[in-house]
Amino acid sequence: RVVPFLCAVLVATVPCRAAQAMTDPQAGPLKERVERALAHSHLDEQLETLSQVGEKLPLDEIPAALKLADGLEKLCERGVLRDATLKRWARLAPDQAFAAIAALPESRNKADTIRYAAVRLTQENVSAATKAVLALPAGAGHGIVVILRAMAIGGEEALHHVAAVVGRLGGDGDAAELIAGLVAD
Repeated sequence: RVVPFLCAVLVATVPCRAAQAMTDPQAGPLKERVERALAHSHLDEQLETLSQVGEKLPLDEIPAALKLADGLEKLCERGVLRDATLKRWARLAPDQAFAAIAALPESRNKADTIRYAAVRLTQENVSAATKAVLALPAGAGHGIVVILRAMAIGGEEALHHVAAVVGRLGGDGDAAELIAGLVAD
């Protein structure tokens, strides 16, 4: 009596798991999750599901997801999966993500994602974040978010790093006035 019951339970759960894999964007191997996202008939559904895939990646799947994103046919698909993956990486390992994003070619996408990674890194370690920003090429312009966040979190130590960033970027007068105003407050 127990064996037929167990067989019935097994037979009943296999289709449920298969159905879950079809509806859950996070079920199954990465390549299958991306293929399911691209199988949606409407572009907005494809992009939303691709974003969900990237937003929930485990750390060990991030390199494969970035490589997979580079191979996608449409620019919008590549951008959505890459952005969601880089932001996920910044949440899981901001120092690694910041370094990888900093090495990317200059683009609007890089500027947006490096700012996000910088804020995440600053939340974890103000000193490391400001040093990472100092290591960016002069004129890259990615430091202001880190600077403001660092000042809110790190106080005096952050102000010294801010002064170094402003000096390295050519002593921008507006930035110097902003620093002076914040120090006075």
